[in-house]
Amino acid sequence: MRIAFVTGAFPTVSETFILNQITGLIDRGHEVDIYTARAGDGAVVHDDVQRYGLLARTRVPLPAAPTRAGRAMHAAGLLLSHAAKYPRSFVRLPRILGYDRTTAYTATRLRSSAGAAPVRYDIAHCHFGVNGLLGLALYDLGVLSGAMVTTFHGYDANTVSLTQGRRRYRALFRRCKGFTVSTDFMHDRLAALGCPARAIEKIPCGVRPASYPFRERQPVVDRPVRVLTVARLVEVKGVEYGLRAVAQMIAAGTRVRYDIVGDGVLRAQLEQLAQDLSIADHVHFHGALKAEDLIAKYDAADLFLLSGVIGSDGAQEGQGVVLLEAQACGLPCIASDVGGIPETVVGGESAILVPQRDVQRLCDAMTSLIGTPETWPRMSRAGRAHVETNYDLKKLNDRLVELYRGMIGGSVG
Repeated sequence: MRIAFVTGAFPTVSETFILNQITGLIDRGHEVDIYTARAGDGAVVHDDVQRYGLLARTRVPLPAAPTRAGRAMHAAGLLLSHAAKYPRSFVRLPRILGYDRTTAYTATRLRSSAGAAPVRYDIAHCHFGVNGLLGLALYDLGVLSGAMVTTFHGYDANTVSLTQGRRRYRALFRRCKGFTVSTDFMHDRLAALGCPARAIEKIPCGVRPASYPFRERQPVVDRPVRVLTVARLVEVKGVEYGLRAVAQMIAAGTRVRYDIVGDGVLRAQLEQLAQDLSIADHVHFHGALKAEDLIAKYDAADLFLLSGVIGSDGAQEGQGVVLLEAQACGLPCIASDVGGIPETVVGGESAILVPQRDVQRLCDAMTSLIGTPETWPRMSRAGRAHVETNYDLKKLNDRLVELYRGMIGGSVG
């Protein structure tokens, strides 16, 4: 099959779930191209991007005009040019102009960079609902062809439902032939927005268990307990509450080292909070790491913490892939019971689930685990078995290919 992926940015260090699908499809002999709304910042790039030559497979838009007026003129000129060169685009101009300005402008710039002879695709797979709209615009401009699949991950169903309601995805739900989600939670959120339930397939994001060395966690002797969080430093990840819980533990005399991997707009604020809580000497911010370096952090940790919250904009965790990685490595987990997180762990076996924003309950859960290290090996085994049974990437990519094959021959409406 020839498959096009449509993404918001590529490559992106935090979206390993998209990278794993792409490389899994290439390993199966399929041809994959990537259309992205913007190039990744390149600060941290996973080794597979180079190993598979993915930058050569990636189409990025023409540069944007620097001013709002310039962007409007640029978009109008590109649309008129496309309509003249590709008559099919002309009759679809009302559709294209009906999308929000950012989507229409990005699509026209991608059309110009895609070349004069568009590739014929069997499948176009758009990741995140907003990029599903970009995918529709690329169909209208003659860039994409074949059947279209859109995967919703979290904010695209939760934040949008608060700010723009059902109308945002009306055209996508009508024209796209299939949708995938990672959890039952996301299935219900998408259906509530008006997506036909029969068109939604649950295919979780997965990991390659063999890539994550498993180690049963054992009691800590003569050193601080190492707690690890891996997350973008944004509101929905709730890192603030992890810091406050660790501060309570340290104040009570528990020896803790807290490692935080990830970057984001709240990093400076969170580093200041660690100073204000007088725990800066116990907290280590490592920034974003590529997969190969992240594994070493998992291996060195004793416990994993993901204190996610429902954000002020409605965003919440759709699945929590880092919890799969942590469990695959044998880490007992403490996590909030929001969004799709309870489906990603085994509450009471591989993880302790606590209410969001409840610092005392987070502190109590970690203190309880540290006080009963004899439970760690059992939790380690439960987590690894859960991942191997339900989240093996090879099996999930096989299911994805089956979904594609059942859609071949279709197209958007």
